[in-house]
Amino acid sequence: MLIDILLTIHFILLVLISLRVLSRDDLTAPARLAWIVILFVLPYFGVLVYWMFGEVHLGRNFAREREDIINKLRQHRPAVLGSDVALTLAVKPEYQAAFAYSAKATGFQTTVGNRAELMADAAETRSRMIADFDAANDHIHVLYYIWLVDGMGTATAQALIRAAKRGVTCRAMVDGMGSRKMVGSTLWQEMKDAGVQLSVAPTLDQYIQSAAIQPY
Repeated sequence: MLIDILLTIHFILLVLISLRVLSRDDLTAPARLAWIVILFVLPYFGVLVYWMFGEVHLGRNFAREREDIINKLRQHRPAVLGSDVALTLAVKPEYQAAFAYSAKATGFQTTVGNRAELMADAAETRSRMIADFDAANDHIHVLYYIWLVDGMGTATAQALIRAAKRGVTCRAMVDGMGSRKMVGSTLWQEMKDAGVQLSVAPTLDQYIQSAAIQPY
């Protein structure tokens, strides 16, 4: 009797999750097929795997807080939210699923007027970025989760210092945990002294305590 009940529950879960996977427009056809195979090939365990990795889990309060932010942006700066129409017009079909998935997680749709290019390797990325910094004449905005005091991190900081000294508005924001060594370094102070506007996003504990992110 117990086995029959468990099998029935498992079958219902398989059907519901399968319908969920098939209805998601942020997954490519191969991704949908892969999840369906996992669900049916791995009884019980497949359901657990999908629950852990197949959906976006960002905490119970995330949806409410995100909706508050989106509503404020919709009132004051609706253009930054983008649109799903721009997704089909500006993004190649093979990349649309990734863009749609990101929009679902963040609330920001695709915007036009931007361009991205993949670099061949880290060395080219570094040289191209530093060259862009040195050619900037209006502003530079830098956002880092992990900003290390290494070759790339030092070169980036020095490029910001050079730009700030020639009158370019430079702003840099880093994560308080991932970039803690940079924040505590002499290089960080040198950027501040040169006029780079610096901001540190708090760690989770600090965020809970203050419920606010330090603005520029």
